[in-house]
Amino acid sequence: MLGIIAESQTHDKILSNMGYELHITRAPFWMRSQETPITHAEWQAYVDGNPELIWEGWTDWKTLGRIPTAVWRSGSLEVHFHWYEGEVTARPASREGIQKMVALAEALGAQVFGDENERYGPDGEAVFEEWPEMSDDPTTS
Repeated sequence: MLGIIAESQTHDKILSNMGYELHITRAPFWMRSQETPITHAEWQAYVDGNPELIWEGWTDWKTLGRIPTAVWRSGSLEVHFHWYEGEVTARPASREGIQKMVALAEALGAQVFGDENERYGPDGEAVFEEWPEMSDDPTTS
């Protein structure tokens, strides 16, 4: 079970890190997204049925080939969503972008986690949680 860490980091620190990804996943730990995947077909159907998202451009993966990128825009904000191996990732640069990710995740029966395993709520705020026990860590198996 994941527990809350008392450590606090601000949104500004996370949002200012351009390489920082957020993950839409059904897994309790984003690195295990393939165990409870959002399938590529499911993601495509969701984007096709959501008027707020449009297909724009491609990501070329060595293992999967060319996968379309979905984009959400609101005023001057823009978030690009990429599906890969059971999860959807993005690098939102604003709280509004994170809130949109959380709304998309909820519609898919999923949650939003950051690279440091913090979980994001509907308000766009992060809750920092402990990493799973070592026996549950997929990088050690």
